[in-house]
Amino acid sequence: MVSKVFEGTNVEIPAVLANRDRWVAPQAQLLREHPSQVVVACKLNIPGPVKNSATIQAFFTAGLARLEDQWLACGQPFEIATSWEDAPTGPERFYLLYSAGVTVKEGTVHFEERQPANRLFDLDVLITNGWESHSLSRGGF
Repeated sequence: MVSKVFEGTNVEIPAVLANRDRWVAPQAQLLREHPSQVVVACKLNIPGPVKNSATIQAFFTAGLARLEDQWLACGQPFEIATSWEDAPTGPERFYLLYSAGVTVKEGTVHFEERQPANRLFDLDVLITNGWESHSLSRGGF
């Protein structure tokens, strides 16, 4: 099973860096269109040159299903804003949540720390404060 995780297309460093730049545009658009909601940007931190495969996609969707269950159990309504499971640089998804940013951040930190495999998730919590948008840091959690 381990060998199949990293069977796929090798992604070079320039493509990974370009994806980071591309990642900013949908975040900004969602925050502009939904200034009163919290945006959660989800991707994986996968080591090595293969960033996506069927196994990685299955891990990603199963993990996000657990995160969604956590939100529902806490009474945090959400919607999937966009999702790219087949991005060569790794699966990605954006959520919109109807909760306080700090509450959402506490939940994502709890999710990431609940089990070792969850540490592979990169869950950025973004809010709009007046006219400024920013990401909430782990500091203080």
